[in-house]
Amino acid sequence: MTRASISDSSWADKLVECSRCARAVPFLELVKDKDWCKACGVRLRAAVLVRRNGSFGSGHVGWAWEFHPICNLDEELMHTVGRAYFSHVRRWQQARSQEAWFAGAIENPGGLPLQRAPRNGSWSLLLPTLEIIGQMRAYDAYKIIEVEQADPRGALSMQHQVTRTHYAYLTHNCMNSTYRILTAFGAQLPDPQHFSNWRPNAWFDHIAAEPILLKAK
Repeated sequence: MTRASISDSSWADKLVECSRCARAVPFLELVKDKDWCKACGVRLRAAVLVRRNGSFGSGHVGWAWEFHPICNLDEELMHTVGRAYFSHVRRWQQARSQEAWFAGAIENPGGLPLQRAPRNGSWSLLLPTLEIIGQMRAYDAYKIIEVEQADPRGALSMQHQVTRTHYAYLTHNCMNSTYRILTAFGAQLPDPQHFSNWRPNAWFDHIAAEPILLKAK
C-alpha cells in the first residue's frame, strides 16, 4: 500500500502498528516509505566526543545522541539512568523547550588490552546540553551529525549491549562502541576498521563535521 493509493478517510484513519514503539497509529502517521511512525522518526542529532590526550596520545572518543520526549523511551530511560535523572531532564525540557542528550563512553580505566564488562569503565548520563561534558568528563571537543530519520530505540538497545560487553583493545574499544551506538541511531560515520582510522583522534578528524571546542575543568 502506498500513500498515493489512499483516496478516502477510511484508509487514512486505518490503524497500523509502528515497528519501533509498537503503538497503533493512523497509516498517514507513518514515515514515508517506512514502517515506523513520525514520532519515532524525528530529525535528531548524534555527536562524537573526543579527549585528545587519551590512550597515551592516540585519543579517546565517546558518544552522544539527542533525546526528545516524543521518542517514547520513558520506560527504558528510567530503567537505565534512574527516575530522578529522567524527571530532571524532562522537566528541564518542558520548561526550556531545548534538547537533551544521552551521552556515554567506554573508558577502560585499567588500561588493559582485555577487561571484563563490570570493569570496562562504561558510563552514561542524560545532559541538557553537551557544553557541560568538557567540565564533567574532560572532553576537548565534539562533532555534530544530523540524522534525518533517527532511531533512539535502536541506539538505546545497542548502548545496553555495548556497555555490557567486555573491553577488547582491537575489537571492542571506545571507538568501536561509539560507532556501533551512533550508527544504530542512524548516523553516517567513517569505518573505524579502516587503516587510516585506527587511532581515535584520526577517526574523529575524518568525521565530516566541524569540531566544537569545549571548556575543560
